[in-house]
Amino acid sequence: MNATLLRISLAVGLAAGLTACGQEAAKTSAGPKADQKAATAADNGYVEKTFTSGDQASWNKALKDRAAAQNDYVRAKPL
Repeated sequence: MNATLLRISLAVGLAAGLTACGQEAAKTSAGPKADQKAATAADNGYVEKTFTSGDQASWNKALKDRAAAQNDYVRAKPL
């Protein structure tokens, strides 16, 4: 009885382990390449409308505007 129960649990464990090893990683081709500059890689619908892809000056301005908008000392109204 114990040997049969041990064999069944071993078989179930082995089957579960092999099933987990059979999955392949998801392959996504979306997003910028690793060697692209950020100013040219950001070419999608989520970027700021004032930014044009490939223009380093507009990229820097967009980063500066974003940082200024996130600064609570600039956004807070004086008492």
